[in-house]
Amino acid sequence: MTATHATATNEGLPNYVGTHPIEYKGMVFGIERFTAMLPEFMPLFNEHWQDIIPKYTSEEGGGEMKAYWGPALANDAQGNMITVTLRTLYNYTPLGYLLFIMSPSMHLIGNIVAVESGFYVDPAYRKGMLAIKLMNYAEKYLQEIGIRHVMMHDFGPAGGTSLAKLCERRGYTHVSQIYMKEFGE
Repeated sequence: MTATHATATNEGLPNYVGTHPIEYKGMVFGIERFTAMLPEFMPLFNEHWQDIIPKYTSEEGGGEMKAYWGPALANDAQGNMITVTLRTLYNYTPLGYLLFIMSPSMHLIGNIVAVESGFYVDPAYRKGMLAIKLMNYAEKYLQEIGIRHVMMHDFGPAGGTSLAKLCERRGYTHVSQIYMKEFGE
């Protein structure tokens, strides 16, 4: 069960797929293939890494990101990943992203669930409701392709920026706490 999205060719633009990109106050929201956007978005992934990794593992901030992209690239190749992006309209500089992995639900039989796997907006652009606009765009697209359930992670309890109030205001229900244990090497 995979969601499908058709490729749209926009000369001079990022390779947007699915629904049409939307312009908003000099920014553009769109759906892109993870594989295509990854090289350009690496600086943002690195910033996100520096922000979260010391908050929920024993690793210290700083240094190079130690992400293994294999699972994300495989999910993207299989059509099981939705990558929502935020860029400047002027030169398409990456400003943020919202990543979802889609999976059949073990609990909601017959449903595919979109599970957020990364949500980041450049700190210089966090005012002005851009995160909310990014979520709006993502949710609209997910509904268009038939997704009925979305799950968001909240790293607030681990010291990250909490999404609890934002998610609850948007109609999300707090359904679980996730605990992580780190084993030594």
